[in-house]
Amino acid sequence: MARAAFEALDPYNDNSFLLREFTEFTAPYHFHPEHELTLIVKGKGNRYVGNHMDVYSCGDLVLIGSNLPHCWKIENNEEQDKDVASVVVQFNNDFLGTDFLAKPELSQILHLLERSKHGIQFLNNTAEEITKRLILLAKQPNSFKRLIEFLEILYTLAISKEYKLLDKQETKAHQSAKPERINIVLGYIIDNYKDEILLDQAAALVNMTPNAFCKYYKKTTKKLL
Repeated sequence: MARAAFEALDPYNDNSFLLREFTEFTAPYHFHPEHELTLIVKGKGNRYVGNHMDVYSCGDLVLIGSNLPHCWKIENNEEQDKDVASVVVQFNNDFLGTDFLAKPELSQILHLLERSKHGIQFLNNTAEEITKRLILLAKQPNSFKRLIEFLEILYTLAISKEYKLLDKQETKAHQSAKPERINIVLGYIIDNYKDEILLDQAAALVNMTPNAFCKYYKKTTKKLL
């Protein structure tokens, strides 16, 4: 049964947040308690955040909230499969200590992280500026300067008006709980996005008739299957 998979991230070691560069997009539809800021440096395909699906390309910049299922699938092209890259930053709400973000000077960043439960795509000048800064951040060897720059990046995102919220339903996954029906369905759709999506099979995954399933899917995602 397809569903959002829980991902346990690698240890942070001596760092307060995890920064990695990827040259392949193989992660399934998954979730983790950490927030995630993802920049697509190269590549294109479909992006899934909660119950929201859209195409992505170079420069795509998205902030994912805690336990919000997500994945980036590459376009069905052998050459494209070999030419992808991303910069990903993952961090906890208390990555600088308990109550650190509750300080008045950081209130805008705290509000940014609260909004990230929907998934936030940043646009236009903000995306262009942060793209350059994230690429430089990935090359910064000094851990103190890296931390300060990351905080400044979060602040820039927090005050930006150039963004859109992706998952209006606030989809959330849990490691131990029974998965919500919509997560099971979205997992099936994402796993089979390059093939034909079979209505009867999708409905059977959540023990619904095709007619009831269509109504449920439209009501939950505001979209037609």
